[in-house]
Amino acid sequence: MNYEYAPRFPKKKEKLLAYGMLGLAALLFVTSYLPNMPYPGMIQILGLGALVAMIMIFSMCIARQYTYSIEEREGAAPDFIITEHYGMRVTVVCRVAVTSVMTVMPWNDEAKKSFAATKKGKQAYIYTGVLFDEVQYCLNIEEDGTDFFVRICADETLVRLLTSH
Repeated sequence: MNYEYAPRFPKKKEKLLAYGMLGLAALLFVTSYLPNMPYPGMIQILGLGALVAMIMIFSMCIARQYTYSIEEREGAAPDFIITEHYGMRVTVVCRVAVTSVMTVMPWNDEAKKSFAATKKGKQAYIYTGVLFDEVQYCLNIEEDGTDFFVRICADETLVRLLTSH
């Protein structure tokens, strides 16, 4: 069975945050050029920090979309594939066997607390493209002797397929 989940979120809060950072950067740069302004260099550095934050929010959240799919393979367990869409570039960022997914936990306050304790010494990857409000899950994956975590946005069908092995 092949299954694909390609969520497209409006990302309104992320866009508002990015535009707010851009506005703050512009305000700080203009303020630094006012006459008799103390420490104009420090104000410009703060404006540069706000500009960098806006660029990071845009490149890490707003411009990225992810597609999660499960594809059958002949003679082997199906693969769980995460594909990243960034502008015109399409890249497979994760490909593991479905049987490698050990646990699937909803990403909430309880999971965040338990995750902090179990994460020590393990890699964690975030393939969501959102910062706020979307339903997310944390997958504990063990592939080729390596234990790591992946955070994704998933629907109930994808969660069922990942946990049904």
